[in-house]
Amino acid sequence: MVTQENYEDWVETANGKGMVLLFTDRKSTAPLFKSLSKFYKDKLVFGEVKKEPELLKKFGIEKSPALIVISDPYEFKGETYNTTDIKID
Repeated sequence: MVTQENYEDWVETANGKGMVLLFTDRKSTAPLFKSLSKFYKDKLVFGEVKKEPELLKKFGIEKSPALIVISDPYEFKGETYNTTDIKID
């Protein structure tokens, strides 16, 4: 789980890989997110954010669930996707 306190450490673990964050209120990780993280483990670093108002604000996320592919982790920029449109295919 990614929090405001460990966000920079999480970014450092990416080592040049793409970064994906899921903002969610769910208590457990969605099966689709788990599947995607396993499938793309060599190319992307996945993280999950739960109830972190500071990170929501920094990334401009107004409601969850939301999925963001990060383009600039230090400027908190990226492409946000509607999670209802995401399919495993």
